[in-house]
Amino acid sequence: MDEKRIIHFNDLTPSYWSGGSTTEIFIYPEGSDFKEGNYEIRFSVATVEVATSTFTLLPNTQRTLTLLEGELELDINGKKTSLKPFQSADFLGDDQVTSTGIAKDFNVIAQSGKPYYVRKVGYIKGEVTTATLNEFDNMMIMVLQGCIEVEGKSLRYLDACISDVSVSLKVIEEAYIILIGY
Repeated sequence: MDEKRIIHFNDLTPSYWSGGSTTEIFIYPEGSDFKEGNYEIRFSVATVEVATSTFTLLPNTQRTLTLLEGELELDINGKKTSLKPFQSADFLGDDQVTSTGIAKDFNVIAQSGKPYYVRKVGYIKGEVTTATLNEFDNMMIMVLQGCIEVEGKSLRYLDACISDVSVSLKVIEEAYIILIGY
């Protein structure tokens, strides 16, 4: 990749499903197709607009769901987990999962065996720092709250930066971000 790629969420086009919408932020390798299953990892944001929803089975994948807005109760193979904003749940793509609640969430879906790491970090206004996940070849930074600047470009709610190197960022407004190494 050799450089940083800035993705502004408002520039992306959602697709719709029976219970809401999903917006693919990034899929790796680039050019992969989620429906064909020829990807290693995919990042997306979904809205759940119905009170109860059943998750699509995605065999041979592992998933991390981070709640962004609302409240959500997940039933994963009969075990209930309640999520509030910025809390996460990990499960397998073949698990039987239903959700109760109207919400917006961030999803990481990776092929089984593909290592990835999710870390949420808060920063204070004016802070200048470097984000790095040395043990991974690539990373994505996504703004969950506030505003940061990367390469002179402002990133706000749900905007992202994809990079294969460390990323220097300046905090413009107190920010909460999610880092994913993959």
